Amino acid sequence: MSTIPAIQPTHSPLPERYYLHTGAAAAPRLGLLHTIFGPGTEHVLRRAGIRSGMRVADIGCGVGHVTRFLADCVGPSGNVSAVDGSDDQLEVARQTTSGTTGRVDFVRASAYDTTLPRGAYDLVCCRFLLCHLQRPLDAIAEMRALLRPGGVLVCEDMEASTLTSIPETEIYARMGEVARQGGSRRGTDVDIGRRLPEYLVNRGFADVRAALWQPAYFEGEEKRFWEYSTLETGAHAVEAGLVTEQEIAERAAAMREINLDPAILLLLPRIWQVWGVKP
Repeated sequence: MSTIPAIQPTHSPLPERYYLHTGAAAAPRLGLLHTIFGPGTEHVLRRAGIRSGMRVADIGCGVGHVTRFLADCVGPSGNVSAVDGSDDQLEVARQTTSGTTGRVDFVRASAYDTTLPRGAYDLVCCRFLLCHLQRPLDAIAEMRALLRPGGVLVCEDMEASTLTSIPETEIYARMGEVARQGGSRRGTDVDIGRRLPEYLVNRGFADVRAALWQPAYFEGEEKRFWEYSTLETGAHAVEAGLVTEQEIAERAAAMREINLDPAILLLLPRIWQVWGVKP
């Protein structure tokens, strides 16, 4: 097997952008993502107190899988504001949430400035948003500002360096570090999950709680999620000059070999679910 070069870190991050597909092109991978992570997300939102009649904001809603769950939870007496910076994502999200029992308002805006009313929401949530941002603390401050006193912020994100396989394999022994270095080049933190408890405490949230889990697969499409994500990210990273097409092809081929071997257990990155109350 060929050696897979790692991305070298830099102290001058590139301009902020999203390095994955959006809209219809993103739907298959994001559908697989929700198959893997959706049950955990729904569980933590229930623990955080999602219920009928709430006013909720879903920041970085993507194609709307979490938005749909939220809308069904709050019902006709509640409301969900679904925010994303991509018109393509919001177009698919409207389709995903069609037929939900709760009302959903779609807003194209930045996570740093959602344009939503201050102090108006019972619950604000984000899933796999902060790992894509160069200024995650500013986004947390924005989400805090949306909450009424007693409102709950729920953040769910990954710790990418915990990606591994059992038994250990060359490609997955290195891919977590490759992801971390790639994030450094982009000015983002792909291990941000483990910092979320500290971030929420330091931003004045009370009763901060955390749960961790790590999906693991011997086989199936779920096992190939990181492979598919690498190919999607790679298409944009090549365009930005971060890697070459050959490097992405080699990484994907090495992962595919492992992913199709039912004797090797793949552990996707550890997921941190962190929530707290605005006093």
